[in-house]
Amino acid sequence: MGIKFHTYEEIYTGSTLYFVIPAPTELVPVNVRGVLKWINQKRDDLIGGIEYTELLDDKKFSKLGLF
Repeated sequence: MGIKFHTYEEIYTGSTLYFVIPAPTELVPVNVRGVLKWINQKRDDLIGGIEYTELLDDKKFSKLGLF
């Protein structure tokens, strides 16, 4: 997964990140965990690639409305 974010703290590849992703059709967001595989700075933002460390089952994935 690609991600764009802003942080005041230093972050390094290999860091474990925890996400709370709002689900458009649900009241409860989807919680996922991943590892930062690469990172580049673009002006004041950071752009990175995340590899999920837990599988998103069909139920979680469908809540995100990505397909």
